[in-house]
Amino acid sequence: MHRHLFHFILLMLLSLLSHSCSSPHTHTIQEAEGIMDQYPDSALSILEDIPREELRGSQARALHALLLTQARSKNYITETNDSLISTAVSYFESTDDSHHLMLALHYFGELNFNRKAYARSLTALFKAYDLAVRLDNKFWIAMSARMIADIYHENYHTAEEIEFSEIELENFRLAHRQPHINYAILDLAKTYADAKEYPKATQLATQLTDSATKYSDNHLKHIALRTIGTIHLRNQDYLAAIRSFKALRSSNQLNQSDSALLGFAYLKSEFPDSALTLLNRQSIGRGSSNSWLYYNVCMALDSTQAALSVLQGIAMHTDSILRSVMSQNLLGSTKEYYDAQRKIQMANLRFSHLTIIFILTCSFIALSIAIFIFYRYRRNKYKLIEDNIAIAQNLREIIAINDSKSQETIQTLLADRFEILDSLCKILYESPSSVAKKRISDEINFIIFQYSQNAEKLNELELYVNKHHNNIMVRIKEDIPTINESDYRLILYTILGFSNTAIALFLGEPKITAIYDRRKRLKAKLKNLNSSIKLNISPSSHCQPK
Repeated sequence: MHRHLFHFILLMLLSLLSHSCSSPHTHTIQEAEGIMDQYPDSALSILEDIPREELRGSQARALHALLLTQARSKNYITETNDSLISTAVSYFESTDDSHHLMLALHYFGELNFNRKAYARSLTALFKAYDLAVRLDNKFWIAMSARMIADIYHENYHTAEEIEFSEIELENFRLAHRQPHINYAILDLAKTYADAKEYPKATQLATQLTDSATKYSDNHLKHIALRTIGTIHLRNQDYLAAIRSFKALRSSNQLNQSDSALLGFAYLKSEFPDSALTLLNRQSIGRGSSNSWLYYNVCMALDSTQAALSVLQGIAMHTDSILRSVMSQNLLGSTKEYYDAQRKIQMANLRFSHLTIIFILTCSFIALSIAIFIFYRYRRNKYKLIEDNIAIAQNLREIIAINDSKSQETIQTLLADRFEILDSLCKILYESPSSVAKKRISDEINFIIFQYSQNAEKLNELELYVNKHHNNIMVRIKEDIPTINESDYRLILYTILGFSNTAIALFLGEPKITAIYDRRKRLKAKLKNLNSSIKLNISPSSHCQPK
């Protein structure tokens, strides 16, 4: 009961802590983001009602700044102050939130486009475009491509404008987003016309009128007719242009610019009176299409002085455009962007190389360690086998040098293991093989286990030694009552005539030198005790009374 109560209180505290750390308007911001595409006016109203000073945390402030900029854009409110959207860009660049960073960069680029800061806008839009490609977001690939195409259009880079206008249309189609598809068709038709690819432009504009009829979009239809008329005019098909502009006039959609273009078509079609009538109905602004109309009318009426004056105004306007385009340094901006991207790629490549080198180094070290361990294992294994074979030979020699009675007793102690061991040794001497060595080693391991771990077998050996050596083991216990088990067994194995290697294995000592050290220590102890037992260092000598 107390445990459940503790868990409940803990959950309540964590919940309160979570709410205290989050912004009080987090849910409201998320709600605005959810309705942004379908109801941008409502989203704008919600976001503008949130006081920025009440927002807690960098994330809430950055997301609010981004969404507020996006909502204003969707409601056709032109922004020129980049302080708000810069907050969002700076924050999302420091996170892994690629989607919101893409949006922030897009609207940062759009804002700078409105300020005619085209180079800065292009750099941001290229970043947004690359992120959209990485996220495989077709809609935002198209949106970024459209803005990039607009920048190139404003700066008369027609080839690049065509490239990104085609990307725009392709990705809007893949995203299945209307009316974006129709307006992308319009953009591409105008771009083809600028590049004097009139058949492609006419085909797309005609397709646009059919789509406008399908979707009952009269506004789009009028734009399509105006575009077709302009294309025909550029292609010097003046009668077709007149038909298109007349269709606009019959719908009461002919604006001042359209009238000027219609007048130009009349003039080129040898209808100067109609052109003059249109000219007299409106004022003419220098640098506009009306100026070109006025210039052509003056030339047709042999008013050279007036034509020259208009032409000078057009030249001044064109010169100002040229200076503006040259000051933008779009090529420098694009170069800087791709240089930065190249540096990032080179850094990533170097990191990949270092990662590969690190992995290979670690693999080499791991492999070396594995080989070393395997080598030590095999070396120790072979050494153990060789040691066991030496012990087997030692046991056979012990039996051979004892008298017949002792030999019989030892064979009895070893029981059936001796017969197997003896036969294996004979096989090994007659035909040496790794199989025979392995079997001998296994037998010795079994014997070592029996006579080093089995108390009953150890007692048998002790009785054997006492019987044949005047109760020497009993006398050792009497002389050294505190002798430890290992030293006692060392004396026992020495009396039996076991080799140093055999004694080391029976006692579990890793080094043979430990056996010599123990013998020296025991010899000194027996000497100090004036014992009647003499312990020789050599394993071939037995313990004997003085």
